[in-house]
Amino acid sequence: MNSVNVEKILQRFPSLLNWHSGNESATADRPCSSANPVANGICFCEDQPHIENCLKQGVAILVVSPALAETAAVLNSGSCAILSSAELHAAMAKLNTAFFLPRWGREVFGEERIHPSATIHPSAKLHGSVVVQPNAVIGPDVSIDEQSIIGANTTLEGNINIGKRCFIKSNVFIGHTVQVGDDCRVEPNSAIGTDGFGYGTDKNGQHFAKPHFGKVILEDRVEIGCSVHVDRGTFEDTVIGEGTKIDNHCHFAHNTTIGKNCLITAGFIVAGSSSFGDNCKFAGRVSANGHISVCDNVTMGPVSVISKNITEPGMYGGFPPVAYKDFIKNQTSTASLYEMRRSLNKVLRKIDVEK
Repeated sequence: MNSVNVEKILQRFPSLLNWHSGNESATADRPCSSANPVANGICFCEDQPHIENCLKQGVAILVVSPALAETAAVLNSGSCAILSSAELHAAMAKLNTAFFLPRWGREVFGEERIHPSATIHPSAKLHGSVVVQPNAVIGPDVSIDEQSIIGANTTLEGNINIGKRCFIKSNVFIGHTVQVGDDCRVEPNSAIGTDGFGYGTDKNGQHFAKPHFGKVILEDRVEIGCSVHVDRGTFEDTVIGEGTKIDNHCHFAHNTTIGKNCLITAGFIVAGSSSFGDNCKFAGRVSANGHISVCDNVTMGPVSVISKNITEPGMYGGFPPVAYKDFIKNQTSTASLYEMRRSLNKVLRKIDVEK
């Protein structure tokens, strides 16, 4: 694993991290958690109880919030470098990606960037820096821009544009007429650009699939987890907005539009032709009806069902969705329903006797 010193960190991220005190020449050789710090590691610590243990275990670089920087400096023997960041989790993500991201999965197999077992259509256009791993299939009229990686056994069907610095991992299927922006990532076993679930039924009750002609568009910096399915639009496009991150095992039906910088956790399922605004967050196992609209800045609690339009920003939960504070009260009451029913029956029986 690589190592990094304080000088290099501050040069790379001058507006994200600040020097505070300690050993200016400290070098870290691995990232570690504040709960299990290791010697010579770099650790991002957001609470005071863990600071002392991090220093005791000999971490080389300790990054804390500005409010905790002086506390860390007092406890520091001088061998550790103390840095501060007002955006601690963003600093962790950016720094560990920049200096410690493993190369496994991104390798060139052999001397050539394009493995000889890959099948590439003559009309495909690949930048000279693109890596194509074993057994990948790249169809006609596919364009792949610089520094992108196509994983082993992945299929790009045709008429696809993939931007710069994308990582399409192993065993991914991308259907025809898909656009992928810059700095996107798709994890294994996902399918982008499959036909949606749409059928016409005749008088005899037989179902006939409706062809889907719309695109799927992944805007810049979209990240797709494992086993995610994104259907193309019937006629219009399915769009995942810039900076949105999607967890594993999610399904997006045809004509869905997701805004920018959304966080969507595992098990999210949405029916077709629904739209979601920017900066939305969805906890695990949220479902959404088709043909609904959710505005910007909505947070939805776990195992909720969005059954109607949401027009006001805020935090919601339940089925149908209500304000989250009311959802918690409802859940608390539900746990006591049996006892409440027994008590009510006793009161009713007493009333009958008194009559």
